[in-house]
Amino acid sequence: MFRGQPLEEAKELRNFAFPVVVGDGRRLTIEWREGDEPVQVAWNFAAQHGISDEELPTIIAFVEHANKVTADVSA
Repeated sequence: MFRGQPLEEAKELRNFAFPVVVGDGRRLTIEWREGDEPVQVAWNFAAQHGISDEELPTIIAFVEHANKVTADVSA
């Protein structure tokens, strides 16, 4: 008889989507999945919408803050 360890319940990853208004007035939505790297999320968002690399630190900080706030609420 095979006696393995019980399978851990798979954690369902959350999707995040936040509306943002960029400096030129465009209304956009930044989206990512729980666990995505903030730097990659920011880079993808900036590249997709033609946002200057100078804005990357601001976008990264936003993603990191949103991750922390949502984690605090979930706990």
